[in-house]
Amino acid sequence: MDPASSAPLPHQRDVTDATSLVVEGFHSIPEDQRSRVSSFLTTVQRYDAVAPLSDQAVADFKRHVPAGFSALLFHLASNPDELSAYAQLASSGPNGVVEFALHPALRESHDLLAFVLHAAIREARSKALRSITLWVTERYQHLDNAITSMGFELERSVHQLGLSLPLDPSFKEKIAQLTTRPFKPGVDEASWLELNSRAFRGHPEQGTWTVADIKAREKMPWFDPDGFLLAENNGVLMGACWMKIHHEMDPVTGEIYVISVDPSYHHHGIGKALTISGLSWLEKHRISKAMLYVDANNEAALSLYRSIGFKDIASRSAYKLSDLQH
Repeated sequence: MDPASSAPLPHQRDVTDATSLVVEGFHSIPEDQRSRVSSFLTTVQRYDAVAPLSDQAVADFKRHVPAGFSALLFHLASNPDELSAYAQLASSGPNGVVEFALHPALRESHDLLAFVLHAAIREARSKALRSITLWVTERYQHLDNAITSMGFELERSVHQLGLSLPLDPSFKEKIAQLTTRPFKPGVDEASWLELNSRAFRGHPEQGTWTVADIKAREKMPWFDPDGFLLAENNGVLMGACWMKIHHEMDPVTGEIYVISVDPSYHHHGIGKALTISGLSWLEKHRISKAMLYVDANNEAALSLYRSIGFKDIASRSAYKLSDLQH
């Protein structure tokens, strides 16, 4: 969607140079500042029609004081009540992850971007991190040269794919032999974690999930265990398809949030059957649009999803800055 058609452009004064900017940093965000950030992110999301932060970043923000968390709030010195940008740093080891959002009226400002990234780098160095990974949504990809000029290197890209529902009835034949059951909170976390770790061994995000990560999402208003579909063989998980409904989107859209298949069941059609099971669950809830995210280099998954009818609709990229302590 063209952001110019999503919402009126919020007012913001121009940033003429970095000396007009101020940054406030928090490890534990006071409630008044939390409301300030939430309001800013809502403004950005309404304008873009997509969430400015990932689910992991939102979960970190709502957990108040997760380990390794820093929030950076940016505003003009002359206008402290209105945020110009927000950035968030999270780390659980030597590498940190940075996500950010710029005021829609200021996205052409290299001064603002440089100020935000320099502040994030300083914060990472203060935590003795060795590197940071910067996630950049498609809304900011025109700033690629500015990002790489600061030493960041493109590491990976993720495609967002979309699909209209309902599926062609012929696809339903693919799930005739697959039985699923809903996830049971308080019971299935450990077994799902084991499955997901096997399915995503070596993956920079999915392969490192913890019980705390699952519990944080179970507290989210969108979480529905009936849409967390588990497939078993003799009581042992062989795959799972976790669905999420985005009620804030127009039209309401269902997401294949995480799909995991035990490697020992690869090439048995389980992934495709789970995908179709998840999409069928959305259809029962009268959802007309589906989406998912997949790594650009995951050719097998891209081929599978495109065979069902998914099309590319957006992308986001990860840039890495290494050797921070040198």
